[in-house]
Amino acid sequence: MRHIRILLVLFFFATAVSAGEGIVPDDNKEAKDHVIRLEQNYPNPFNSTTTINFFLPEQTEIKLEIYDLIGNRIKLALDEVKNEGEHSVSVNAGDLASGIYFYRLKAGDLILTRRMILIK
Repeated sequence: MRHIRILLVLFFFATAVSAGEGIVPDDNKEAKDHVIRLEQNYPNPFNSTTTINFFLPEQTEIKLEIYDLIGNRIKLALDEVKNEGEHSVSVNAGDLASGIYFYRLKAGDLILTRRMILIK
């Protein structure tokens, strides 16, 4: 049963990461200004601390959460209303074990997910 749960969680995250929602090619500047974007964390892989950037086209209530591979929420990095524009969040994962994690940005009805790797 546990293997089924793990497969379902991996499918969910793989689908969310590869769906491409909110991702606009770099050469289309006008379209980028009207879409919520979640950037890849940097550095990646990282040791203890990483930075996650995102863009909001308007003031939005957002949540930025960190999940492990089996879908357990590990951390709530941010839960507040943010103004439009570019935002940057520093995430300290010093208390986590080495491995693959997912970070998920929920902004209104849109959810964007990306993968990050912690190496200690």
